[in-house]
This record gives sequence, C-alpha cells and structure tokens, in this order.
Amino acid sequence: MKDFFELMKEETGKELNQVQKEAVLYNDGPLLLLASPGSGKTTTLNMKIGYLILEKGIAPHKILALTFSQASARDMEARFDVFFHNLISDKVKFSTIHSFAYAIVREYFYKHGKRFILIEGESEKENEDLRMGEGYKLQKKYILRNIFKEINGSNITEDQMEELLRVLGYVKNKCIPKTKVSQVKTAIKHFDKIYEAYEFFKKKDINNILIDFDDMLVYANAVLKKDKMILTKYQQMFDYILVDESQDTSLVQHNIIEKLAEPHQQICMVGDDDQTLYSWRGAEVDKI
Repeated sequence: MKDFFELMKEETGKELNQVQKEAVLYNDGPLLLLASPGSGKTTTLNMKIGYLILEKGIAPHKILALTFSQASARDMEARFDVFFHNLISDKVKFSTIHSFAYAIVREYFYKHGKRFILIEGESEKENEDLRMGEGYKLQKKYILRNIFKEINGSNITEDQMEELLRVLGYVKNKCIPKTKVSQVKTAIKHFDKIYEAYEFFKKKDINNILIDFDDMLVYANAVLKKDKMILTKYQQMFDYILVDESQDTSLVQHNIIEKLAEPHQQICMVGDDDQTLYSWRGAEVDKI
C-alpha cells in the first residue's frame, strides 16, 4: 500500500517538506501553523484535510474549514477539489466565518419565531424596496447617514462614512461593551451617540430585528453562549475544525471558533502573524 505522501505526489504533483508532513500527521489536539507567504500554508491545510479523510477515516462532512474571506474560501475549496477529486467524492464544509455565523443566527431566530432583516446592500433597487414606517430605508449606509445628520447637524462625507463603518466594525469585532464605546478613538464626532442611536434603531421593532454583517458575529457568539441546544448541535456536527488566514480573525470570531472546538479540541489554526491586514477592524493576531 502506498504511503499517503507518495500517493499525494503521484496524484497532485505536490511534495511536502518535513515540517509540512509533521503538520499533516499531527492529530492529537490543537495545532498552530505559522508561516510566511508562499510557504505552502493552504496546501498543507488541504493535505491535512485529505489525510484526515483518507487515513484517519473522518467523514468529509464532519470536517469544517473556515477562512476570513469568500475569495479565500473559494480558493481553498478549489484547491482541495484539484487535489482530491479522484480520491474523495463527498464534500467538505468550506465556509467563511461570517457565513457560518449567519447559519447559527438564522436557526436561532427561526427557533424562537422571530424575524431578522439583513441591512447590508448597495444597489438602488435594494434601497427603493426596503422601507420602514418613518420612511427610513433599511440599508446600513442610509440609516447611518440619517443618524449622523440628526446628531451632528451636517451631511456625512464619504471619508467620514468609511471611518464610521470601520469603527462600528471595530467595536463589534473587539467585543467592546457599550459602556466603553465613548473611549474608542475616532475622528467621528459624537461617535458614542451615533453608535447608541444605530443600535436602538436596529432593535426597536422586536419582530423585525435589523442585522448587519458585524452583528451576525455578535449574535452568533451570544447564541452559542446561551443556547446549549444549538451549541451542542454545532459542536457535534464537526469532529475537526481548520482555520486558514487566522491572523485576520477578530476576537468575536475567535470566541465563536473556541466554542465550536471546545468538546473535541481538534482544531488547526493556520496563518502568518506578520501579515495581518485587518487590525484596524479588530483582528486579534495575539489571540492565535
């Protein structure tokens, strides 16, 4: 019978070095892989997934591969298919952390008979279609423009909007409590009041909660903390969790991942601690 790495060289043309092989073979608890760009992190991660399935007998659907962006998730899945399409027919779950959080939030709201509305969107049609009683359109930037003008007495500029979106995301991803929002450094005048008004606006109709992308992470983390049934369901859904680009993972995302991985402790984090791109939005590189 062929050695796994010999089979991979034959099937994919990829030959791993000794350190990469050790990373693939290690399956006795948490594993952190730190490496520089171009060193084969994602290739090693995909080989590890293949090893878990072909050598350790883990069912593909019991493996969860998470990454930061949709582009990274698509790339990771495409590479895996190139490597293993002749050897593995069942699908591994490749997902962004946001998409996974969305599934958790959707299940929780459905379970409790509540409705939520996603307010991210840019198109004019979306802006025309989404309206509330007071005439506010259910689109994040439109809501923020109105709140900014109401509090500051002036129209928000594009640069101010970019900064406002950044700092709102920073607060959510850093898990900053509302009692400390006033301490967050930003050029946005009266940011704490804008934040409070925005949060109130999203939640004032308890039957139609408004949620943006950052809220999805906050809600998912809260659901996993307070709803033991949903937490157990998702913990039992996956035996092994792998996270690519983990240097860009925020504190709230780390909290979600930790809760999912808690019972099995079979988790592999892959990244480059010198290459974080999103510290300005709350990436917690020290957490890995």
